[in-house]
Amino acid sequence: MDPDLLHLLIGALDEDEPHLSTRDFGDPIQYTYRDWTLDEWADSNTLKFTRFTKPEIYELIHLLRFYDIEYNAGLKPSAEIACCVLLRRLTFPCRWVELQEVFGRSAGWLSTVFTCVVQHLNDTFSWLLDWHPYLRSYRRLHRFANAVEKRCLGRI
Repeated sequence: MDPDLLHLLIGALDEDEPHLSTRDFGDPIQYTYRDWTLDEWADSNTLKFTRFTKPEIYELIHLLRFYDIEYNAGLKPSAEIACCVLLRRLTFPCRWVELQEVFGRSAGWLSTVFTCVVQHLNDTFSWLLDWHPYLRSYRRLHRFANAVEKRCLGRI
């Protein structure tokens, strides 16, 4: 590395300058801790917040095996809240601090639950998303799509 450039970079790290790691972000975001349940949301809000109805969420919990998830840090969230944290986060981009008041849990807790759920889904179902060797040509893929379309149109 050029010595002048190195000197310039080191000079940029002057101790008088505030760094991100030492910045004062103020007091932590306040939220009210509570035991959240899906029943708190009106049916219309559930659909708006997650894109699913309550019965569909309960079906997803069963189908995606939410009861089998092993969580880090000794967390033991209900399958309901774990599913809704995942769906709410994927439905609408927002920061964790914005969801603290929604679910009554800390940003760290929400992030850990979300990450564990995504890891579980990947570990359990990634094989379903693997590209099948038979479909590795566009000609076969096109024939496959046409066959599915014909079969589906025949039922409508």
